[in-house]
Amino acid sequence: MYSEINFTKVGINIKMFRAARHITQMELARMLGISQTHLSNIEKGRVHISLCLLVKMANIFNCGLDDFFVCPNI
Repeated sequence: MYSEINFTKVGINIKMFRAARHITQMELARMLGISQTHLSNIEKGRVHISLCLLVKMANIFNCGLDDFFVCPNI
């Protein structure tokens, strides 16, 4: 019923939300309590993101969790 999560797509969406709000990686990483390097790896799809971090980001960006999984408008 569900397909595997495309973490590259999730990372692209996170980067788009961050850029649209003019937040740097360093600022977002600080808000999330993670390193800038870890955030960069998340945005590039190199590492899997935890549900806890996704919830924190959804609160920061004032969006739903499903918004991270939709196809970006590129």
